[in-house]
Amino acid sequence: MEEFKEELKEVLAVFRDYLKADDNVEIITTSWGITVGVWDEKHNQWEDCVNCASPKELCEELCRQYVVYYEEIAGIEKGDDLTEEERQPILARCAALCLACGFSPLEDETLQGFLPADKPLTALSQLDAKIYVHLPTPELGKAFMEQAEAEEFTFFDGSKPTSRPDETFVCLNPDHTLSFIGTFGRMAYGSGTSSTCGKTLIRAECSEVIGYHKG
Repeated sequence: MEEFKEELKEVLAVFRDYLKADDNVEIITTSWGITVGVWDEKHNQWEDCVNCASPKELCEELCRQYVVYYEEIAGIEKGDDLTEEERQPILARCAALCLACGFSPLEDETLQGFLPADKPLTALSQLDAKIYVHLPTPELGKAFMEQAEAEEFTFFDGSKPTSRPDETFVCLNPDHTLSFIGTFGRMAYGSGTSSTCGKTLIRAECSEVIGYHKG
């Protein structure tokens, strides 16, 4: 139980600056976990209260409130709703916080779209994590390798991604290289573990990373 409480505190620590900025979000400790309360100043009542029974649930709820808060500020400054392109930097900042909590931003519904459309692999590779990408079909593998080549990735030996379209698993590295994932890496991908090689493990399906859809 004490370890569980410490994990919750770690998530709160990651979002400390946001929680200081947003006066309408209150963190309430209960016997069942941590409740995130959102106060409606206009009507002087609670707008929403979400109990978070695990660190991941707490991270997901704080991500949701983070995005709402900063999109509202940016929208007021602009005087209009934000475009998807204008939302992307906010989502990217929040994705980094999610990762700092030890969770994959690709698994958080709030953060869908945090990767820029023009260079999604470059942005993903710069996260402080192990990025394993699954290429389940030849068609998806081809599309992924073409995108990787367009973003100037190469394999560790300097060969172009499109020269090896038959790979089913690859690792994205921050130095703009791709590497093969061996037996142990594949076991980690399928095991449900949250980390590997001392880093948070991000499992990425090709279609969600490059937005590829057949037809």
